Amino acid sequence: MSVSHTSTVSNEPGAARAVESRYLYQIINTVSSTLDLDRVLRAIVDLVSEAIDCHACWIYFVDPDDHGLVLRAVSDPYSALAGRLRFEPGEGLAGWVAEHNQAVFIPENAPGDPRAKVVPEAEEEKYQSLCAAPLQAKAGHVIGVIALHAQAPREFTRADSDFLVHAATLVAGAIENARLYEDTRRRLSMVEGLSDLARALSAASTLENLLPAVARRAQRLLEASCCDVLVADADGHTLTPGAAWPQQQPAPRSLNVNELGLELALSARGGGAESSRRLAVALWGDDSDSAVVVPMVAADELVGVLALRYAGDRRIDAEQREIATSVANQAAVAIKKVQLIDRLTERNAIKDLLEDLSHGSATPLELEERAAALGSDLAMPHVVLQAVPRPGPAEAGWESVAESLEQAAARAFPGSLFDRRDAALRGLIRLSTGGEAAVAERLREIHTRLTPKHPFAIGLSNRCNGPGSYPNGFSEADHAVAAASVVSSEPGVVGFDDLGAYKYLLKVSADGRVRDRRGEALQQLADYDRRHRSQLLPTLEEYLRRRGNIAAAAATLYVHPNTLRQRLRRIQDLTGLDVAREDWLMIEIELKLHRLDEALGR
Repeated sequence: MSVSHTSTVSNEPGAARAVESRYLYQIINTVSSTLDLDRVLRAIVDLVSEAIDCHACWIYFVDPDDHGLVLRAVSDPYSALAGRLRFEPGEGLAGWVAEHNQAVFIPENAPGDPRAKVVPEAEEEKYQSLCAAPLQAKAGHVIGVIALHAQAPREFTRADSDFLVHAATLVAGAIENARLYEDTRRRLSMVEGLSDLARALSAASTLENLLPAVARRAQRLLEASCCDVLVADADGHTLTPGAAWPQQQPAPRSLNVNELGLELALSARGGGAESSRRLAVALWGDDSDSAVVVPMVAADELVGVLALRYAGDRRIDAEQREIATSVANQAAVAIKKVQLIDRLTERNAIKDLLEDLSHGSATPLELEERAAALGSDLAMPHVVLQAVPRPGPAEAGWESVAESLEQAAARAFPGSLFDRRDAALRGLIRLSTGGEAAVAERLREIHTRLTPKHPFAIGLSNRCNGPGSYPNGFSEADHAVAAASVVSSEPGVVGFDDLGAYKYLLKVSADGRVRDRRGEALQQLADYDRRHRSQLLPTLEEYLRRRGNIAAAAATLYVHPNTLRQRLRRIQDLTGLDVAREDWLMIEIELKLHRLDEALGR
């Protein structure tokens, strides 16, 4: 290692003070006796100061992030500057030594050297002699600088400089060994901390247990001043505080996900310090560089945010951000798992409640308590909803459309309950202002938006008041959706009262029909129409609807009145029904029952 020598240096054999080999031995013994870096540096400062009889010994470390110099250890008069005094790359004599990887000593007038920078707190203006040497790693790069200051009349000699160079080699080795030990110990601590976190996440069965466990362990693992965990709501629109450690810390503000979408996306992709800073400003309302804010994402879904703050102006390195991201990822998966279990448990509870309501198989008090636990009040009026898919062209699967229908109805009617199963969606719609008519109108809007993706029909019961009315309510909703295609050519939202006479005929159809010659005759017409692609059954149906008015029926059917008369004679020839003399009510009943059987696939 070359030494830059400024001004005149005394080379007399009898120099004021010879550097004794025993000090180097003592340094060797010191660096070999412990891996505690602070103890080693403290001992080195004292030994070098004693060996060279200088006023102060300074040891700087190179900052791995920006390659500036940070004071790590110094003689007692200036110990308060350790960790605070900093030089930018190449700044001051120490910065020059680090940048050029070259030792230098100035025997006199050190403040006048153009490379020197006077720092008032270090009282460098009163030092006349200065000596500095780089601390080289085994790979050859500079990891720090050791510097000596002396006041006049003391002047450093070449022997002092040589001693400092030798001492620097020993100090650099000690620093590397201590750093390796500290790094190994820190990594082991990180592994143990992450393992402890994994065990805690696996053991937690509720968010009330999980979120505090995440906050407490993340704060300890990353040595933060405080840690907050924010969780996304069910719709994923808002992030609200879920847990904090320590608990007495001021809680962060809730975040609007839509407003912070870009920042969250950048941070999730490793946006680094700048993204963390902006998110910290949004959370706490102040500009803080000493913060790590990491989104918790599971399966591309934002679950929440892990936010850590540090005291003072502590710098956050890339490794800490990487560990914070690992913690956030583990927490996101655990939170999602608990949420899915909670959702499944809730769905099973809703399914059981609706099943018991439909059969009246529990006491009213028990049903009301179970509904209240699920956020529903059975003391309020409800209508029962039943939605089923219909055949026809579809852009999406029924499961996807049913999920969209459930979400839209849940937003439109707070306090409602839904259960998806057996290719159907059923639920309790809570009534509010506007009653059944307002519910039907809102559901028609939702139906209009969703049915192009997959055709479906919705049946609604009459108003239900109290647990005892729900068995009839479920039956009415089933009947309404079953007969929807009978009362409308394009099934949409059908209420039980919309069924008209079909309300009664459905029960007759379900309980078993009475054999009647008119029904058998209508079945003959239906078979004939299928074989010959004729329209005899619709002709008879329209003729009865028009109460025997030939002209009105013919106009509706877009045929000539004589054509209509010919069709009526053909009906009589095929079935023996003389429609002019038959009991029209009985024929209409049989016609409606026939349509019901077709709609129900019987």
